[in-house]
Amino acid sequence: MDFLLKLEYAVTLACWGAALWLFSRSFLSPFLRRKGLFRAAFFFTALTIYLFYGWAKTPLRSGYDNEHDFQYLSVSFFKAGSAHEVMSVKEASPLFTDAAVDLISGHSLKAVIWKNRALFLASVWLLFSALLLCGLGLDSALAGAGLLGFNFLGLLNSNSFSTTSANLFIFTLALYALAPFLNEESRTEESRGAQGAGRRLGLLACGWLLLTARYELFIALCAICVPLLACGRLKGLYARKSAWPALLVFLTLCAAWGIRLCLTNAYNGPTLFTPFRNFAYQLGARNLGMVMPFFSGAVLSLAAGAFTLILCAAFLEKGRRSFYFGAAASLFAWLAFFSIIFIPIDLYPLHFMRHQLYFFVPCAILGAFAWEAGTGLARTGASRLFFLVLCAGLAVYAFFNFRCAVSLNGELRTNDREWQLLEEARGKWPPNTALVYPEGDNRSALFEKYFPLLDGCGGPPGQKFIKYLPPSAFIFKKKAVICSDSYSPGENNYMPAGSRPWLERTFSHRFYTMWDDETRKPVVLRFGFYHADSGADKAWIFERKASCLIRAGLNKEARSILQEAVKADPDCGPCRYGLAAASLFSGRTTAAEELGAAFKLDPSCAGTHYVKAFLSILNGDNVAADRELDAMMSQKLERRAYELAADLKFGFVAAGGSGTLSRKGYGPAAK
Repeated sequence: MDFLLKLEYAVTLACWGAALWLFSRSFLSPFLRRKGLFRAAFFFTALTIYLFYGWAKTPLRSGYDNEHDFQYLSVSFFKAGSAHEVMSVKEASPLFTDAAVDLISGHSLKAVIWKNRALFLASVWLLFSALLLCGLGLDSALAGAGLLGFNFLGLLNSNSFSTTSANLFIFTLALYALAPFLNEESRTEESRGAQGAGRRLGLLACGWLLLTARYELFIALCAICVPLLACGRLKGLYARKSAWPALLVFLTLCAAWGIRLCLTNAYNGPTLFTPFRNFAYQLGARNLGMVMPFFSGAVLSLAAGAFTLILCAAFLEKGRRSFYFGAAASLFAWLAFFSIIFIPIDLYPLHFMRHQLYFFVPCAILGAFAWEAGTGLARTGASRLFFLVLCAGLAVYAFFNFRCAVSLNGELRTNDREWQLLEEARGKWPPNTALVYPEGDNRSALFEKYFPLLDGCGGPPGQKFIKYLPPSAFIFKKKAVICSDSYSPGENNYMPAGSRPWLERTFSHRFYTMWDDETRKPVVLRFGFYHADSGADKAWIFERKASCLIRAGLNKEARSILQEAVKADPDCGPCRYGLAAASLFSGRTTAAEELGAAFKLDPSCAGTHYVKAFLSILNGDNVAADRELDAMMSQKLERRAYELAADLKFGFVAAGGSGTLSRKGYGPAAK
């Protein structure tokens, strides 16, 4: 399994290289130069102005309901040994884009947002290029790009911390790679020789990136290809024997990924076959109907009208019959698949806005083909008039979509507000200040990437400290703690009376995750960043520094620091256990007495295994000590109790023990 993950990771990197090469090709299309550079420049200038103004007028959002935002952004794609962590998540390939922008920006959350915005704009460009390349006229390609680009869902999704923009970029890039196979002229100009081989490899690369991003979109791509295969449009992929090895490798990797996905993820797909209701809901109630209420009940009629236009053009324009039939069949298969899998499960507005944006892509393409068919059937030759009508229509469409987006500014959830605070804090962070966050969750990994998170060794002298209190500490059911003096967000000693805020927010909680243990009541939340200057804060910082010293065998220095920790917070049980361990390893006769004092103050934190191991080391019985510590660390412990066991285990080895206590298998606490 480890080899497979590393192979998939290497393939993903290589595929991104091919995908970026393919993206660069989109700016060199001879079709664009031939069919009106000025109109395209005018359109994309207007779209860019619209998006920039829209981003300025709408708030940042999370984009998820399950903390995947924290999980995905906490992963470091380029970190040594990260293959397992990267390829174990559902949306693996988009993490490359986060890592790339981190590398360029020096880990800026604002840069992550700008990356998502840029990827959405690039996706609209790719859709426009794909429509041109597949054989549509310039105005029709602009119509499809305009429907997607000016839609409020694109504006809101691109202004979030989700992977939606990256997924959309991969999807539209795959469509761009596929486009020449629909058009005879494109196949002639774009698919010959080395350039054609590169485009075929690019399509396979995009397929892999799509599978490892949103497998639903990969299946949609396959659904598009089935009608094209049936009418022989995709022969260029497999006609030459030289292409077979690449196809075989691609299919094998896809099968391996799919099998692993099925084995490690529970099925949460559709339970009812209600495609017409789903179509009306996704395109009507959650998209166009929010822009103009009239469209809520009219989307099925609009879609039927669009398909009718395309089929009429197929029958009446003999020279493009296979073109229109192939497009209609592919779009029907695509929309049918999406109408089956994207079911109405929203619990609040914008809950699944990413799904609604994915769903809208084939609808925008359907609109482009309908415009091509309609203007072709009109046969008036008044292309300038049609262009003016298109511009006027898109202007009205953009206005109503912008109004809809701004009207949803009040639809903010708790995690939306948390991300807004984090982005603001990252930009204002004071120098020579470390962030204190004692939890070992996804936020901790995120802070390690984007903030100067206090490491396990307490930081340099003279450093200032700010701690973070997340809203999740108040809206989920509290877990029972082992250590009575648990220094953790939500506990009393973490936020004593008089805590000074550095940057905080207060608002009423609104739906955060889909998890059952979250309260749905609109409780008032006060969260944010606070100065870490209380006794408990100082004790925790001292104890972390002493922990590193104990593991390094510097027990006298550790003991001195732990004495300061006990002075700062006399009720700190872990500090007293650490003091006893430092005394034990430095050969002081007070070790047993200090252990007794710690156990009396906080007997549950260490437990009987810890005490037995401590006494075994004191009596020179290394085997018994190893057995007791293994038993303790194999239990499901809270972080602080685990750290105590790790300090005792590795401190003994560092202090010159027999070495029978192994570091193997004890995770991050063993570092």
